[in-house]
Amino acid sequence: MKKVNVTVCMMLLAASCFVACDKDNPSEDATDKAKLVLAIDMSVSESTVGYIVPVGEKLLNGGTVSLAPAHEVYASPYVETYKDWAFNIPNAYMPPVIKRFTRQDDGSLLPSGELALSQNSQAGAGNILILSDTKAYATLMLENKIIIFNPTTMAKTGEIDLARPEYGINGSSTPNPVGMIARDGKVFAGCMQLSQAPMCNDGAYVVVINEATDTPETMTADMRATSASYFNNLMEADEKGDIYVLCWASYGYMPGQKSGFLRIKKGQTDFDPDYFFNITDMNIAGIEGGHVSLTNFCYGANGVAYMSGNNPSYASNPMDYVNDKVIQSFRINLYNQTVEVLNLPRSNAYSYSIVKMGDLVLFGLTTASSGSGFFSYNTKTGETSKSPVLNAPGTILDAGVFE
Repeated sequence: MKKVNVTVCMMLLAASCFVACDKDNPSEDATDKAKLVLAIDMSVSESTVGYIVPVGEKLLNGGTVSLAPAHEVYASPYVETYKDWAFNIPNAYMPPVIKRFTRQDDGSLLPSGELALSQNSQAGAGNILILSDTKAYATLMLENKIIIFNPTTMAKTGEIDLARPEYGINGSSTPNPVGMIARDGKVFAGCMQLSQAPMCNDGAYVVVINEATDTPETMTADMRATSASYFNNLMEADEKGDIYVLCWASYGYMPGQKSGFLRIKKGQTDFDPDYFFNITDMNIAGIEGGHVSLTNFCYGANGVAYMSGNNPSYASNPMDYVNDKVIQSFRINLYNQTVEVLNLPRSNAYSYSIVKMGDLVLFGLTTASSGSGFFSYNTKTGETSKSPVLNAPGTILDAGVFE
């Protein structure tokens, strides 16, 4: 859960370059060019700021991230990488300004441009999708627009207005676009279709846009699941070109709504009527209560993906989003529709970043007794780390990998 209320709503909708563990820690090498960039949220320490932090690969051996090389940004930040660029995406209800940083050979990030997406400070940035050096899209969730911009010049070049009744439901014109993915000349934009944030109206909705003309063509809908995509995407394509759409079902707070995965097959623009990976109703072996609500995933390969889920068995009443350790980590098979719990500690509701780097899948967790940071799962050996492979001073809300 990425951050509830209009702040809590998106609480759910949530010196040297590095400090070494000891004197011989290789992370003291100042030429360790960043391999990762972290979006760190400081809500665990009741701070209202976030940070964008570069991290070299050498530090992923139990090292500790310092905020010395970090750039302060708005609270609850997200991040997207493209070539040597890292783009900070502000959380909804923060001023919608995208900041760009450029990776340097000395391990730092240099501020290199920014773009104000709207004059409305509550417009609600949701995701950016970079198609090339000269074209990118950014969703504005509450203004119901998609901004088109040049990521090299950071200049706005156009916009797509989705505030139209054909893209809203129940008489509204507010589809609330968030995550995006591109395939075969089409851009697929998932829509929250909010009733009262963070609660979504029943059903999963994706608007399909012609990338060449920037024209919306259709909206596909499916009532088997609810809440298609999330901030900073949550739609991924497999090797076949099939798109898997995460549906988070209002975090499990709306009775009858189902979380899970829907699929848009290669060559199609509608949801596959023969596929629904229902997570809500699945009885998962090895976890308290047996049920979770899907919150995040990262695609691996050959149908295997990695998932975080909210287990309500560990929630207090009322829920304490910082201190309740409700998030669990899983290995899943999208083809066989199976779920396997991973031997990783539970985390709080802010922490469920998942990224893949080589043979490692890195889970950003804030735990009860094992610290905060990235814990790892080795896809070759099946081994999980018992402590963070990278310690962090706050919650790793999001992360990007430089390829």
